[in-house]
Amino acid sequence: MSSLNICLCNGLCNRLRSLYSHYNYCLANNLNMTIYNIPTDYCIEDFSKYVVFPKNISFIFEKYEADNFLRKWRSDNKALQNLVVSGGFVGSGVSSPHSNKKCNYAYDGHKNNIYSELKFSEEITSKVINEKYIAVHVRRTDIGSLSRSKELLKNSYYYNFIDSHDSDLKIYIATDNKNTLSEFKEKYGSRIISNNSFDKKFGVRHTSVRDTIIDIFMCMQSTFFLGTRHSSMTDLIYQYRYFVLKNNNASELETATSESYKSLHVDEDNNPPIR
Repeated sequence: MSSLNICLCNGLCNRLRSLYSHYNYCLANNLNMTIYNIPTDYCIEDFSKYVVFPKNISFIFEKYEADNFLRKWRSDNKALQNLVVSGGFVGSGVSSPHSNKKCNYAYDGHKNNIYSELKFSEEITSKVINEKYIAVHVRRTDIGSLSRSKELLKNSYYYNFIDSHDSDLKIYIATDNKNTLSEFKEKYGSRIISNNSFDKKFGVRHTSVRDTIIDIFMCMQSTFFLGTRHSSMTDLIYQYRYFVLKNNNASELETATSESYKSLHVDEDNNPPIR
C-alpha cells in the first residue's frame, strides 16, 4: 500500500486538523500515512503519547528546524519528494498536491466529520468530570493581533456567558495566560477548575502539550462551552462537539465564537463559509 507523507506545521490544533483531514483522505484513497512532526515555537513538544492513532498512521517526531528538515528530506529521500507541508485541511497546505476544491471540501472540518477517529490516551481521558460544568477557552498570548473585535478579548465576554448559567456549576478554564487564570479565580473562587501551569520554555503558548490536550478534552466534554474567535483550538472543539458528540445546543450555536463553527449553519450557495 502506498503512503502519503505529511509534515505538520504551526500550532498543536493546526497539526491535529491537518493530521485528521489527511487521514480521512488516506482512508478514501487506500493509503497509509506517515506523519513528520517538526517542533517549532508554536508546538515544541511531541504530542503522540497523548493521542491514540489509527493503525495506518506512522508518527515520527524529528528534532530538526523545519527548514532544515525539508531541505534534508527533499534532497536525501526520493520517497518524500512530494511531501505535503500542512497545518490545515487537505488542499490548504503550504505544499500540497491535493488542492482541488472538491477535495478541499470533502476533508474540511468546517463541513464534515473528520474527527471521528480522534482518540486520547487514558492519561488524558482519566481527567473527565462526571457532572455538568461550564468550560471556556480564553486564548491570550498572540490572539490580540488576530481578533477583529477587542470586545471578544475582554474577560467580561466570558463572564457574561458563565453568568447566564446556573451559579452552582463548576467552571473549567483553558487559558495560556496565568494572569487571566488568576482573574477568573478571583471572581469565581472555588468554582474554577484548571489544569494549567505556565512557562515560556513551552514556546509561544506558555503551556505544555499535555496540559493543552487535557484542556481540549475537558472543553469537548463540557455541558456548556464558549471559545475564542480565530483560534484553531476553539474551532476543533466546536467541530468535535457538533459532529462527533452531536451537540446541537441552540444557545451554544447562537453564542459560538468560532467562524468555522458558524459556517456549519449557513446556506453555502449564498453565504460561503469563512476560511
